[in-house]
Amino acid sequence: CWVLGNDYDVNKFMDCFSKMEGSRLYKIKCLKDQGNYLFTKECYLEAMSRYGNACQILCFMVEVMEGFDSKAFSDLGISLNLNLAACALKQSEYENEKIFCSLVLNFFPNNVKALFPRALAFMKLKMYLEAKYDLEKALLSQPKNLDILRELEVVNGELKINCNGKSQLNAVVASKMVPMV
Repeated sequence: CWVLGNDYDVNKFMDCFSKMEGSRLYKIKCLKDQGNYLFTKECYLEAMSRYGNACQILCFMVEVMEGFDSKAFSDLGISLNLNLAACALKQSEYENEKIFCSLVLNFFPNNVKALFPRALAFMKLKMYLEAKYDLEKALLSQPKNLDILRELEVVNGELKINCNGKSQLNAVVASKMVPMV
């Protein structure tokens, strides 16, 4: 999918990289905007490429810059990773969706915008206990969210149907245990 046409202003994005030469954050936002545009055109691989490039630049900037606006950087990092997760979902790449959401959750464990899509990925991967955990955690922040409530009902139904929910739970608990030496 190569999107260049009347509705795609190439000059707008080229200007992003020439204006405000010192503002790398601005350039990252331009890459994000390009990704957003490509996402709306259902060009998910190309969108992932832009979001991924923006993430790489962001990572390097955090390493080398002093006195930067950490809130702006973290907000942009969250947004980019959640956009990558959305692209992965659209391509049925549930393992990748799970990874991108987990990156956000490592730093912001109560982020509902990461918990909910990761739960959906867990559901697609038939990891119902993990999905239930994320949905219940998201529900603590948004107790009236109908989407969360609906998916939690589906997960609970799957766990009841599965009859091996108990053994699945034991496997999850056992994997978290630290062996005694």
